[in-house]
Amino acid sequence: MELAEGTRDGARRPRGLHLIGCRDVTLIGFTIREAPSWTIHPQGCDRLAAYGLTIEAPGDSPNTDGFDPEMCRDVTI
Repeated sequence: MELAEGTRDGARRPRGLHLIGCRDVTLIGFTIREAPSWTIHPQGCDRLAAYGLTIEAPGDSPNTDGFDPEMCRDVTI
């Protein structure tokens, strides 16, 4: 697991799910609750699909990002 950088309160928190450089990935039917930082962060991935996911975080948590694709191609959420 990778540590999150640059969080609002200066803490270093792991992401819920950090996919790096993946291809042909399908995420189906799971729940992530109260991830300590970004919940799902695909980075540099190709052909990524996500279906039936549930992301739960309290509104007052320090980081409530849900699904943050970065530099990805062909993403279906």
